[in-house]
Amino acid sequence: MVCIPAHSMLDNDFSQDSNPEKAVAKATMQGGIQEKKRNWLKVYETLPCQLLKGYGAAKYVKIDDKDMWIQMHEPLRSGASCMSELCMSETDRQGVGINRWLLPLKSYLEYQNENVNKVRNKMILNVQMFDQVYAEIDKILPSVIVCLAPRKYAEKTGANLLRSSGSQTGTIAGRPQSELEKHAKILYDWLDVKQVSRIRMLMNWQAAGGLAYVTSCHHRGVQCYRMCGAGSTAEKAGTLSLETFQAAIVSCHVVGSAGIDETETADGDFAASA
Repeated sequence: MVCIPAHSMLDNDFSQDSNPEKAVAKATMQGGIQEKKRNWLKVYETLPCQLLKGYGAAKYVKIDDKDMWIQMHEPLRSGASCMSELCMSETDRQGVGINRWLLPLKSYLEYQNENVNKVRNKMILNVQMFDQVYAEIDKILPSVIVCLAPRKYAEKTGANLLRSSGSQTGTIAGRPQSELEKHAKILYDWLDVKQVSRIRMLMNWQAAGGLAYVTSCHHRGVQCYRMCGAGSTAEKAGTLSLETFQAAIVSCHVVGSAGIDETETADGDFAASA
């Protein structure tokens, strides 16, 4: 039996013939081909998948916010222009990035509110910390629910309409902008790392895997966006304005109340539950 070195097997598996992306990258270096990067992300390009280290603790939990924000702007080999829609210049794409954070955050907070988990948390946390966690959930959860853009369905006609799910109710009316801006400010203030957050403490502690991990990854991305998202480039990062944060959230709801074109929207952009 002939033993093949591991690096030779890898080189063969990802050869130029079998991997078009590698061929394009090589052609780019040799011939100056300008490859346009996508401004939408596939599910495996989002933060939870990119930050997962399968055999130990990942570095993202210890790196400085500004340094992480710079790295989040780096293009991916798979074709995406960056690691999160939060890094994109368009307000509506930033709204998609915020929505990716709000959806698992809503599920995480509701999970903590389940009676069985309240009992477990009461056994683990001291009385003062337990009260602080649930006071914070009571304060934040209503704003998360309001700011989360609901599931949106594109208008269907003909055969597409007839074979579509009977449970779809069509487009959902958008919330008033003043209400969205009010609750966006609550979340904006909550993201400030200068403020003590027992939810953030609990989330990071539980982030070994599953829902807490996904929520933690998106939360860290939005946190970097909040603290460093101003400026046209990552190197010019500064504290994001409240108005920009509010506008990003409002934009998702504006798109939702007007309907969306499936041909122009990436799968999963608006996969939120009402």
